[in-house]
Amino acid sequence: MLAIQHNVRRSRTVMDEVMQISLEEKADLLILQEPPVIQGKIPGIGLVNRCCAVSETPRSAVVVLNPTIDVLLLHEYSTDSLVVVKIRSARLEFTVVAAYFSPNERHEALLGRLDHAVAALSSQKMLLAGDFNAWCTLWGSASDNVRGREVAVWAAGRGFVLLNRPESGPTFRGNRGNSFIDLSWASPDLADVCLAWDLSFDTGSDHGVIRVLLTGGRRTTEDLPAVRFNTHKARWAPFRADAANIMIDYQLEEQQREDDDVGKAVAGLEQALVTAAANTLPLKGHKKGRQVPWWSQDLARLRREMRAARRRMQAADSPEDRRAMNRTYVRQRKQFKSAVRA
Repeated sequence: MLAIQHNVRRSRTVMDEVMQISLEEKADLLILQEPPVIQGKIPGIGLVNRCCAVSETPRSAVVVLNPTIDVLLLHEYSTDSLVVVKIRSARLEFTVVAAYFSPNERHEALLGRLDHAVAALSSQKMLLAGDFNAWCTLWGSASDNVRGREVAVWAAGRGFVLLNRPESGPTFRGNRGNSFIDLSWASPDLADVCLAWDLSFDTGSDHGVIRVLLTGGRRTTEDLPAVRFNTHKARWAPFRADAANIMIDYQLEEQQREDDDVGKAVAGLEQALVTAAANTLPLKGHKKGRQVPWWSQDLARLRREMRAARRRMQAADSPEDRRAMNRTYVRQRKQFKSAVRA
């Protein structure tokens, strides 16, 4: 199951971009912050997809794109900034919490309401995703602020596992600086089936597009890349590099002779390879959809070039090369955003 998390910044254009990405990557869920609203509704999501939000000007929303998934909005825990829904598919059942903490408002009341919902639903698997506008070195910030420390302490107290990968860089890149403010958390039992967390800047928003890939329950051969991943369009060099990096932590002991030990070793190897695939290979989908009307091949090409520039920047060895690659990436991103707005 693929969930995409994104702060849309109230932009209809960015909303269309997110829907285009969801169509291309066959996403199952959208977890949105600051979605655009026209006449009390979020535009661009279509008539078939189901949108869960509270109030006519929601700050958070969950959109279910996969028609085979059941969804239930829990009104008793939801507000305009906090949306709590139950998700059930054929192989996975869990709760999704979409949150938005405004930088211009105090956080204590919303954090208290979030804690109330989490406590009431503590027996269930849970994915918590949102724009917390909180700074903490735990998730990559240069320093802590009061909100960041309190969010970190609260999440630790509730046993949440942080899915963010700080080495991927800031989740927000704006004119006045960068920051790590978009966070993804999972309860331990759901974190066990999280295959990947990925960040990329593919829209006109200052916030990155976050992808969380989940598998249903215990990993079996049904979760292998041949089923979920599009090997025909795979770029195997990045896969091999990522797999080699992950395999540093994997060890196959020679003394493992019992069937149970061998089974555990095989499961560990499978997890390492599937994780590498989730990080680098394109996904297969479950449905077809309609492309955003204004999307074009030129925009797709510019987005590919922007993504390639970002990958080169991340792979640069020296600080000098990284700065040079960053300038190229910034230039490519501006070109893409200008083309989208044209």
